[in-house]
Amino acid sequence: MATDQKEHIEEKKLQPIALSSAQWEAMSREFREASFWIAGQEQVAALAVYRKAAAMVAAGDVSSTEVRRAVRAALAAANYMPADIDDVGTFRDIRTPARMEFIIRTNVEMAAGYARHKAFNGSLSHPAQRLVRAGHRQQPRDWEQRWRIAYGSLPPGEREKACAGDMVARNDCLIWQRLSRFDQPYPPFDYNSGMVLRAVTYSEAVALGIAMDGYGDGEQASFASDARKPDLSGLTAEQAAELEKWMAAQ
Repeated sequence: MATDQKEHIEEKKLQPIALSSAQWEAMSREFREASFWIAGQEQVAALAVYRKAAAMVAAGDVSSTEVRRAVRAALAAANYMPADIDDVGTFRDIRTPARMEFIIRTNVEMAAGYARHKAFNGSLSHPAQRLVRAGHRQQPRDWEQRWRIAYGSLPPGEREKACAGDMVARNDCLIWQRLSRFDQPYPPFDYNSGMVLRAVTYSEAVALGIAMDGYGDGEQASFASDARKPDLSGLTAEQAAELEKWMAAQ
């Protein structure tokens, strides 16, 4: 699976346009999955440095210390500097340890979630998954409440695939996308959440009352390349033109 994660990151197209996180989140899931981007970053060389670093970490080729050293050296060689001098040394500066760790970890977790989703897609032995906390947070989000809200938003046919009170649902249930800040059916479901998925067996899913009718019949999720188009509605005319120009050149 590590190989799948590495290849998934390496195949992403660099998108050097200084959009905010909110603007990127407004793009289609498919477009974001096919793109490598950093909020506010428009330097191609810097994006390439981080794509390579994330792929190496996903493959298990380097330690955290080695990758930080390599990223700092590569950014220095590329003469990277924040566009705004006031951003030097802040979280917006991609050379700082905190931002560096955040960028790499987020991309690696996204790739791991994507690979896991593909691996368990349509699995009959483990047709469901449970959301559990794996990392301590000083101010943890209320995922039980988020689950209840997501469950309440489901159409009747999808509610049968999930538990209302226990954070368990079929792999193909819409609740995973409704739960996600990124509209993705796999973790991470939010930045720095500390939450992961655990596989649930068929017998346990049935015991929990999750309906299994029709499970495994055909593709459970779409990753069609023709859906990988950006939604430009939330961008300024200048940003939209810049993104379209860059995409046409690739």
